[in-house]
Amino acid sequence: MSRRLLVAGTAVGAAACGSDDGKKSGSTPPASAPSAPQTAGTSASAPSGPTVGQPFDLTTANSAGPATFRIVVAEVLANTTPDPAIVPQYRTAEPTLPPGQQWVIAKFFATNTGQSRTFWQTSNITLNVGADRFAPTPEALRVAQDYNNSLTESGVPTTAFDGVEPGVTGTVYGAWQIPLGAKPASMTIPETMIAANVPTTPAVTVAIP
Repeated sequence: MSRRLLVAGTAVGAAACGSDDGKKSGSTPPASAPSAPQTAGTSASAPSGPTVGQPFDLTTANSAGPATFRIVVAEVLANTTPDPAIVPQYRTAEPTLPPGQQWVIAKFFATNTGQSRTFWQTSNITLNVGADRFAPTPEALRVAQDYNNSLTESGVPTTAFDGVEPGVTGTVYGAWQIPLGAKPASMTIPETMIAANVPTTPAVTVAIP
């Protein structure tokens, strides 16, 4: 079965994104286009591995270098609406949802299991519906940033911007737009190249009940 990566409802080919490396609060979110080939053998429709609520260990890389986290996908809310108490604080326009699309918003807990302060973001995670993978649209990235900004302003530790110290658990949000009526079966955190001549860390696919 062929697989497609879709952004804003447009098929752009099967691919997995690289690790997240943007971390400036209030700045334009990083682009959601894929930057690395999809891991061979990874199936969007037949996930294996953890499910929502189950922790898993992740080695990734960002501008600060290699980093390790224990990740829990705490909840995934489909066909939801961005919280009106959060989004309008950071911009005047309401989030734009194209006709025939729905919002999906997910909450993550990320515990820094490494040796130094570092960050982890969700902008390269894809949602899987059947054989299709949906990357965050630019508008979805802005909504996720609104949520993560609200954590910072509330004093809640978040890995989204400056990161957290070793042993600290941060909260971070992700958002996507997928076809109305579609049910995400899983999400994929893409493989990561840690450094030159070092093998990649395989992609992790988390089942969504």
